[in-house]
Amino acid sequence: MKLDVSLLSIDSVKPNTWNPNVQNERQFQAEVESIISNGFLAPILVRQDGNDYQIIDGEHRYKALQKIISEKMSGAKNVSELVSKKQIPAIVVEVNEAHAKRLTIIMNETRGRADLAKLGDLLNEIAPDLGGDLIIGLPYTEKQLEELMDIAEFDWESLSVPVTDTDLSNDDEEEGQYKVAAVLSPDAAEMWKEVLKEYKNELPKDPKRAAGIVIGRLLEKSQA
Repeated sequence: MKLDVSLLSIDSVKPNTWNPNVQNERQFQAEVESIISNGFLAPILVRQDGNDYQIIDGEHRYKALQKIISEKMSGAKNVSELVSKKQIPAIVVEVNEAHAKRLTIIMNETRGRADLAKLGDLLNEIAPDLGGDLIIGLPYTEKQLEELMDIAEFDWESLSVPVTDTDLSNDDEEEGQYKVAAVLSPDAAEMWKEVLKEYKNELPKDPKRAAGIVIGRLLEKSQA
């Protein structure tokens, strides 16, 4: 089945009341920057709701474009036309509210999460070409961007040592696995243990990749 992209009046589009996905101010600004720099590339997903359209997926893109239109900003590719016509690209699907809510969850939760070590590698790879423009459209502060790039450059192999019974590890872990040596507060140590236990079967053998994943999970838990 072909899903056609429609150009809807942005005034006829409304957010839903249940979306659990939230952005901080930097993430929202990055969304705006990305649209201005690259164009509005990904249509939002909506369903008809009376005379209006209710967003199923793409609320943050909608709000970013709404700001761009209200402030009459200029941008790349289709942005100028969307601003002048006050329109937003959308795919309209026919679903009831329960299915719409499920789709919101699916679209939010199936995008995956970044392995921070791989992300850092990628950022370091493109940094020479982009220079000061690297941060445009990225949802990070300058400090966060530097930290991500440092993760990729750190020598994780130097932290790869055999597990002992005094490590921050689980009792059932096998000899020869890695650990990350650190001085931790009691609360931080418990969080390490929880993350290692929860994700131990998902962690790759490469210490650098595993450390990136563990640090990412710890950051998620600390922000929850």
